[in-house]
This record gives sequence, structure tokens and C-alpha cells, in this order.
Amino acid sequence: MRICIVCQSKSKSSWKEITTTQAKTRYLVSDNVLKQLPFVEKANPRNSHFRPMKLYLTYQVEEAALAIWETLDNIDREIVHRAKRKQAKKEKNGQRKRLKKTLVRPKKTSALEAPERSVLDLSSSSSSSASSVFQLAPTGKFATNGTIDGVGPMKFAGLSKAHVHQFGPLMENKDDGEHYKICKSCGFTKDVELM
Repeated sequence: MRICIVCQSKSKSSWKEITTTQAKTRYLVSDNVLKQLPFVEKANPRNSHFRPMKLYLTYQVEEAALAIWETLDNIDREIVHRAKRKQAKKEKNGQRKRLKKTLVRPKKTSALEAPERSVLDLSSSSSSSASSVFQLAPTGKFATNGTIDGVGPMKFAGLSKAHVHQFGPLMENKDDGEHYKICKSCGFTKDVELM
């Protein structure tokens, strides 16, 4: 910018130029405020192929900021407040990432790895082949009225018609203390929560 020598010598600080980024970070002014202020474009010193720099007069940017924030102390307080908020957000995100790393999803257990339960004697059931079908771990998808969610009545190998469970007495797992019931006719195991 061309400024007369007399004006420039009176106060050099007010005629200093400031970039767009510096104006936004130091005085917390938005792009809309900066669009209203006069500026000078110069070639970008980092690379000539980059967009030209917009330089504003420091005193004009400061006046615009004071119109918004009223005092420089308010601007400084807001800068500190934003920095603290940014740091807290960073720490919160860091804690989430650390928490995700520490959380271990439970392994899916097969029938062989399932905790030991007292075995029901199925020799009294209708056929031995039907009892061998029910050695798998329970899935928990069966409803108490004998239907599978969204599928309809259950049909098992060896049983010709729809099956309605007839559960025996409440039993307790010795390993983890959970309670369960076993169907007398098919051997299905249902976990039960006691309130």
C-alpha cells in the first residue's frame, strides 16, 4: 500500500499489513467481515502458483473486531475459551480411541466351549436320534410359545408336529451362577434372569 511518509511516521503499527489467516486467528473475525474491508493482493510468497495473498491493514481489522467483541480482552478470553474447548475435545476423542482399543469383544463360544451344565438324562425321550440333535448350545431365538421369531412353529427331527416347550424346574449353572430351564421333551435350554 502506498502511504505518505508523514502518516507512516506517526504510527507505524497501524499501517502494518496482516494476512487473512492472521486476522481470523488473532482478531476472530469471519470471512464476511473481511469481505467488507479493503485489501491488497500480492503474489503468494510460498509458491507463485498458489492463490494470491490478501493483505489487510491491521488497524482496520482491529476496528472491525472491536465492533464485534467490544474490547481486546474479550477477544483474548474467547481465544483461550476456544483453545480449552478444542483441547477438551481432543482429550475426549483420545479417550474414546483408547477405550475402543481396550474393549475386547466376547468370543463366540461353540457348544464344546460352553460352560458345563448339569446334563439332563434324555434316555426317556421318544428316540435316541432326536436327543442327539439337541446337543448344540442354545441360540436364545425360541419363544416360549414354541415358535421361532419370524419363522413360525418349530419342527425338530424325530418330532412330527409343532413343538411347545415344557420346561422342567429352575437349575443353576455351577460355573457362572446363571439360572436356566431345560425343556423335558427336546432338551432346549432357556436362560432365566431372577429379579
